[in-house]
Amino acid sequence: MSAPAFLIAKDSTSLTRPEFMRRASAILNSLDFGDVRPSLLLLCGNYSDFLAAIVIGRAAGLPIILPNASNAIEINKIIAAAENDIVVLASTGDDIAGIQGAHAIQVISDVIATPDAEPLEWQRGEASTIELFTSGTTGNPVGHTHSYAKFDHGAEVWGGRLGAQADTAVIVSTVPPQHMYGLEASVFLPLHRPNMAVFDGRPFYAADIAAAIATAGPDAILMTTPLHLELLVRENITLPPLRVIVSATSSLPQSLARQSEEMFNAVVVEVYGTTETGMIATREPARSQVFLPRTDIAVSFNNQRMTVRPMRDASTHVDDVVIDDLIVPDGAGFRYLGRGDDLINVAGKRASLAGLTEILRGIDGVDDGAFIMPDAPPGKEQHAQRPVAFVVAPDLRVDDILAALRARIPAAFLPRQVIKRAKLDKTATGKTRVGALMEIIAAGQVTFSVPDSHPALAGHFPGNPVVPGVVVLDYALRALGLETANQFRSVKFKGILRPMQTCVVEKTQTTHGVEIRCHIDGREIMRAEMTTTLS
Repeated sequence: MSAPAFLIAKDSTSLTRPEFMRRASAILNSLDFGDVRPSLLLLCGNYSDFLAAIVIGRAAGLPIILPNASNAIEINKIIAAAENDIVVLASTGDDIAGIQGAHAIQVISDVIATPDAEPLEWQRGEASTIELFTSGTTGNPVGHTHSYAKFDHGAEVWGGRLGAQADTAVIVSTVPPQHMYGLEASVFLPLHRPNMAVFDGRPFYAADIAAAIATAGPDAILMTTPLHLELLVRENITLPPLRVIVSATSSLPQSLARQSEEMFNAVVVEVYGTTETGMIATREPARSQVFLPRTDIAVSFNNQRMTVRPMRDASTHVDDVVIDDLIVPDGAGFRYLGRGDDLINVAGKRASLAGLTEILRGIDGVDDGAFIMPDAPPGKEQHAQRPVAFVVAPDLRVDDILAALRARIPAAFLPRQVIKRAKLDKTATGKTRVGALMEIIAAGQVTFSVPDSHPALAGHFPGNPVVPGVVVLDYALRALGLETANQFRSVKFKGILRPMQTCVVEKTQTTHGVEIRCHIDGREIMRAEMTTTLS
């Protein structure tokens, strides 16, 4: 009887576990560390390379570092701060240009194993450590180091939660393995389950996810995020049969969980966890909003904060961890209310930014969105501030969005500004980069471009189209969320805008109202002053 598949590729070819472990052995033998014992920093955009590197780290007893971003700037920060020499392991196609300060950079994708090579063994034990970083959506990423034993135990807990359906399952993951959720669910879990397999890839688009599940077969378990589930539902994708869908990284709305279960005929399990602890609790959000903690930890609550305490040495962590989210106990479990910095107070009324964002994203025609509370300017109380809404809604006007919000939320929480964007900057796990949006607010500027299909262009210098001034003004107002301007004191057009050019819009509060300036590459093309205000 032949050995079962362990790593299944897009073309349906596969490696057995012994074949995979022989390749990991060949990669380890190909590495040249010189006279140092380095830490291994894993780029490894190829999933099988990443999986092999994790095995190599354990076999060689070398610390592993998993960056939360693959750009050279972030990688160089980690290298500069490291105490050990760093060897970067990369896949063919990874962007290694600009990486500085590493002892070596080695691309491992082309290493193959000979049939008679001695396979590495996946042995339990401390071996070494793995450092992961938080997403950094609201600030700088923070590193957290864990032992291999922590992940061993975590794999047992994951297997117990998924039950017998995990024994012969094939994992299809849309989550980066550098993320705690991805590392636990798509790396350590299949490495610890002798009859479990994993799809060799990380599909992102809806059609690619469906194709990966079809390749994996009816034993597939989809490890994914709310972003990907929303994409699958919105595009009305038909998925092949699934055993179960697991979602994590951000709160999954109950409506989306129910839609997913109905469309894909599979139970949706949501995981709550952190980079500090790994999985903490699970729920089935289509039926309950209460998370039930794993049985090997103790949780306690104080002032809407939860403390997680291990009940045995090999549990999720060593020390007690206070979770910086808004959480309240509920029976044998707890309810998640939002991030610790999520609750806002406007004129004595309280609301959750996550809740407001969910309402915004539920409006027909809104593809994505986020409510943000900017910092109060000097001399102004924070509670007097009103939130700002960033919205991706190509076919809606700002007035349409505001009208829909007025029907759904109290007036105190209506955004003082609606900023339309072509897309919102996201992390690899689908979280909106709040810091990037705050920078846009702080800079007081947004951008727009006029599509070359705009009807006003047909008669405005055919063959050499120029965007009419009234269209420039209209787009600038929309970008700033000022479609209901009171009165213009003056409007001056000082240059031309071509279709598809990116135009930067800046606004400044003046004694008379608001001044708006539009420029391209520093060249001002329009300046307007009107009597409305932005607060």
